[in-house]
Amino acid sequence: MKTCGCCGADKSFEEFYRRSAAKDGYQAYCKDCHIARHSEWYKDNKAYHAAYSREAKYGHCINYDALVERYDSVNACECCGIVFGDASSNKKCVDHSGDMIRGIICSSCNIGIGHLKDTYEGVLAALEYLDRVEVKGGQ
Repeated sequence: MKTCGCCGADKSFEEFYRRSAAKDGYQAYCKDCHIARHSEWYKDNKAYHAAYSREAKYGHCINYDALVERYDSVNACECCGIVFGDASSNKKCVDHSGDMIRGIICSSCNIGIGHLKDTYEGVLAALEYLDRVEVKGGQ
């Protein structure tokens, strides 16, 4: 049995998360109190959590606010020009190299460019292939 440092209740060890740094190998707070405290912290620190998540995803080198403004203002694919519908799920902030946000494009263009290895040479090779087989206008 262990006493929770938060609620003061005596509970079995199964009701505590493990913590290797603790003398007894368990957290000081029971699972219920731990979850409640974490939920409260998250609710009070949403902006911090969002910034931390953005940095993990995009890195600290971009201006996220400018990216959001650009994302919200783009209503057509910057590659093929197709107009986005109401759902923004077809918009992609392209960052395959990990170094920069290149543009906001539709899912089809994002997948196509990705399959061409994100290189000018890949796109050029595809164009040369289409010229060789005389495919014009998507036929």
